[in-house]
Amino acid sequence: MSSLRAAFKRYREGEPLARLAIDIIKSDLFIISSGKPTSSPLLAQGPKANEWCVTASEQAAPLKQTGQEICQLNGRSIISTIRTGVGLLIIHPDGGDYLSASEIETLKQALHL
Repeated sequence: MSSLRAAFKRYREGEPLARLAIDIIKSDLFIISSGKPTSSPLLAQGPKANEWCVTASEQAAPLKQTGQEICQLNGRSIISTIRTGVGLLIIHPDGGDYLSASEIETLKQALHL
């Protein structure tokens, strides 16, 4: 289990979001990119109706399967580029973790982004 996956597990068990933020901003993640500019994330349908998200992964392989452009960014850059009202889906080999738009906004406030 990666350190990021472990951090999400601790968060689901009650650890504060601020602790998860530390692991996210330290991570290098791949995102599905819109290609214009390369580091601009492509939005995908979120888990709820009328909800959108950025899709990321610690490994490039799962995202390459989509046929879309991908790029690698650090977690801080990804969080700072996510627009208001957009969540973040991080894909792992054995599943995924999701941060809602409100959790992303809380992260941005905590990180002063």
